Amino acid sequence: MMGSPLGLTLTFGAVGAAFAAALWDISARNARRRDVDLGRLPIALIAAAVAIAAGSTAHPTAGVVAIGVLVAGIVDARTGFIFHDLTLATFVALGITAASTGTFVDALAAAMMYGIGLFGLFAAYYLIRRRAGMGISDIRVVACIGMGLGVSYGAVALACAYGICALYAGALIALRRAELADELRFGPFLAGGTVVGAVAQTLSLGVLPG
Repeated sequence: MMGSPLGLTLTFGAVGAAFAAALWDISARNARRRDVDLGRLPIALIAAAVAIAAGSTAHPTAGVVAIGVLVAGIVDARTGFIFHDLTLATFVALGITAASTGTFVDALAAAMMYGIGLFGLFAAYYLIRRRAGMGISDIRVVACIGMGLGVSYGAVALACAYGICALYAGALIALRRAELADELRFGPFLAGGTVVGAVAQTLSLGVLPG
C-alpha cells in the first residue's frame, strides 16, 4: 500500500502532522523560557499540515517550508516572536529533504540569495531610517522560503506576503486603527505568502523554473 499513490499521500500527511507538532513543541518550550504562554496546539494547524504535506508529494521541500512558516506565523501572531530554534529546525528539515531529492545545492543557493539579499536591504534601511524595517527572525524565515520554494516561487511567496501586508496596513490606516509609524508582525503575512507560493509550485506544471 505504501508504494501506491494513496499510500504515499497518507505517509506524507502523517509526516506533515508530526512535523507541525514537533515545531509547535519547540516553540512552546522557547516561549516558556521567556515567560510567554503560547497556548495549545491548534487542531486547525494539524489539519492544514496534513493537507499541505499530502498535496506536496511532487515538491516535498515546498510542503516542509509551508508547514514551517505556517507554524512561525501563528507563533509570531500569538507571542510576537519567531524563535531561532523554530527556524533552525525548519532549515535542517529543508536541508535533509532537499538532499534526499538531489536539489540541495540549488536550494542552498536560493536560501543564501534571499537571506543575504534581504539582510542587505534590512541593513541599508536601518542606516537610512535608523529603525528596523524587519526583524532578523523574519530574514531567517525568508531564507527558509528561498530554500523550500526556490528562486521563482520564493519570489511569488514574498510578493504575496508584502502585497497582503501592504493592503492590510493600508486598511488599518484608512480606518484610523493604526498609524504609519506602527509596526506589524510580519510572520503571519509570510505564512500566507508561503502557502500561496507552495500551492502555485504544486499546480504550476513547469510554468516557472524551480
